[in-house]
Amino acid sequence: FIAAVLYLIGYFMRKKNQEQLDELEVRKEALFDLPVFEEIDDIKKMHLVGQSQNSFREWNQRWVELSTRSFAELESQIYEVENQNEIFRFMKANETMTEMEAEVEVIRNGLKELRESEERNSLEVQKALDVYEELSKSLKDDKASFGLAYSEIQKQLRNVEIEFTQFVTLNTSGDPIEAREVLEDAERHTYELEDLMKRI
Repeated sequence: FIAAVLYLIGYFMRKKNQEQLDELEVRKEALFDLPVFEEIDDIKKMHLVGQSQNSFREWNQRWVELSTRSFAELESQIYEVENQNEIFRFMKANETMTEMEAEVEVIRNGLKELRESEERNSLEVQKALDVYEELSKSLKDDKASFGLAYSEIQKQLRNVEIEFTQFVTLNTSGDPIEAREVLEDAERHTYELEDLMKRI
């Protein structure tokens, strides 16, 4: 009787472990099937430079390490689980899988940010440019009302124009990350100037 009970316990434990192993295999295949190589190739075609290129290199390096070292380690752990069917080995493989899934998500989000940053920059700059053009028009059409402040405002407007020009150069030449930083400065200076001109 005791032998039968032990056999049944062993059978159900092996069955449960096999189900967990099958689930692990499904997760592994899903991870392997993610189009990360294609996403990396798409970004390579953007011909990034400067900060954006440095950022891409970091994400690419993290993916290379993960896809070589970590994938091999995971395969080895799953092989051990298949052959020895021990709960401890399953837990170790499950932990590796969870860490890899999290790392792949971080890498893909970083690549997505690089891919979308140029387009997002182009959309966001339009609003600030509209304000800048309004300020330029207002300064030109109503020069007298600005009095002594006119020359200083004109100087600040020129500086903002230089920032916008720098932004366009960076964004179109393949460095949307640095372009974003320049754009943020240009936007801030534009709205500060708008506030100043309203108060005069």
